[in-house]
Amino acid sequence: MPDPLLTRPARGVGRRGIIAAAAALLPAAAHAAPVPVPAPPTGAEDLGGFLAAFMKRWEIPTASIAVARGGRLGYALARGSADLAGTTKATPRHRFRIASSSKPITAVAVMRLVEQKRLRLDDHPFVILAGFGPPAGGTVDPRLRTITVRHLLEHSGGFDSTRTDPQFDALRVAADAFGRPAPASPADLVGWMMGQRLAFDPGTKYLYSNFGYNVLGRVIEAVSGMPYADFVAQEVMRPAGAGRIVLGRTRPRDRLADEVEYWDDPRAATFYSVYADDPMPRTAPYGAFSMEAIDAHGGFVASPIDLTRFLNAVAGEGGTQLLAPATAAEMLARPDLAQYRGAAPYYALGWNVEPGRIVMAHNGALTWGTSSVIGRLPGGITYAFCANRLPYDLGAYVPAMGEGIPAAVARISQWPAEDLYPQAG
Repeated sequence: MPDPLLTRPARGVGRRGIIAAAAALLPAAAHAAPVPVPAPPTGAEDLGGFLAAFMKRWEIPTASIAVARGGRLGYALARGSADLAGTTKATPRHRFRIASSSKPITAVAVMRLVEQKRLRLDDHPFVILAGFGPPAGGTVDPRLRTITVRHLLEHSGGFDSTRTDPQFDALRVAADAFGRPAPASPADLVGWMMGQRLAFDPGTKYLYSNFGYNVLGRVIEAVSGMPYADFVAQEVMRPAGAGRIVLGRTRPRDRLADEVEYWDDPRAATFYSVYADDPMPRTAPYGAFSMEAIDAHGGFVASPIDLTRFLNAVAGEGGTQLLAPATAAEMLARPDLAQYRGAAPYYALGWNVEPGRIVMAHNGALTWGTSSVIGRLPGGITYAFCANRLPYDLGAYVPAMGEGIPAAVARISQWPAEDLYPQAG
C-alpha cells in the first residue's frame, strides 16, 4: 500500500484531487486483475530481461530485484546508476526508500510485542498514549478511545487518507499548532490529529490510513520504552539478518553512502522545502515531505536483498523466524469486515493477502522517486523490487508493478544450487 504523496498539480488537476485519486488507486493494486508481463523468466538471464523490459516500459532510471526460495538467495539484479548523473553503477547492495513497504515492518514489530505479552491486539492505543493530547483548544473525538491496535493494523481505525493525509498535509500546520518549527514530528502529528474528528466509526470498514501506522509507531515506543528505530533494529532486523534496513532521511546531505538518488518528474515544478530551516527550492523527494515524520508507515531504506532476508524470517517454513506460527497466522488472517466477505483478496494486519496466489505482500510509493513491492509466494519464494522513480501514470503503473513483478517471479523455473546470501554480504 503506497503513500500517495502527490503534492503538486498535474495538468488541469488540483492538488487535493491528485491525492484522492492516488489514494484510491494504490491500495486497490492487490485486488487488480493480473497484468500481462514480458516473456516469463526461467532463470537469471530471463529475469534480467524482464527487469530491463519493465524499466524501459516505465522509463525507470534505476531498479533492483532480489528473489529467494527456501531461505536461499537465488537472484539479485540491479540496473541503472545509483546517481542521477550516471557516474556510479547501481549494484544489488544499493539501498532505496521503500515507502509503504515499511508497514509490514511495523506490523511484525507490533506482533513481537503481542507475542511477548507486552501488548494485546485489543488494547487501545490512545489509552496507552495517555500523555498525548491535542493543541490548546482542541476537542477530542470520544470514539478515539475505542480504537484498538487491531483496527490500526487493518486500516479500520476511523481515519481516511484518501481525503487528506496528515502525514504529508499537516507537516506545517501541526508544527505551528505546537509552536515548533516545521516539519512536525511523528508525535506532534499524533497530537494534532487528536483534535480532529474521525471519518467513520472504528472497526466498521477498511479505509487506508498512513496515520494509523504513525500511531502504532508511538505505541511501540510507549510499550517498549525504546525509540521506534531501536526497537525495530533489536527485535526485527538484527534477528532476521537484515540490519542494513534502517530509517531514511529526507535531505540530500543525509543520503546514505550506498543509497540511490531519487528521480523527480520534470513536469512537477520545484518548490520550497517543508523544513523551516531550509529556505531553498527542492524537488519532491528532497523536500515535499519528511522521511522522519513517516517513520513507521513509510520511512525505511533497504536493498531488495535485505528485504528478502526480512521476508524469509516472517511466516517462513525454516531458518530464523521472528514470530511463532500461530502469531504469524493471526497476523495474516482475514479481518472480520463486511467488505471482505465473499472476496478473495484482503488486507490483513499489515499485509495484502490473496489466498492461493500471494501469501503476503505490500507495495509502496512516494512522489516521484520511489516505488517498491515485496512479498512471499507459495513454495517459500520471497521477492523484493525497488525503483528510484514513481511513473506519472499511476493507474497503469501500480497494477503493473504490484501484479507484474510477482507474476514474473512465480514463473521462474530454474534455481541455482548455490545460496548467494554469503557473497551478497
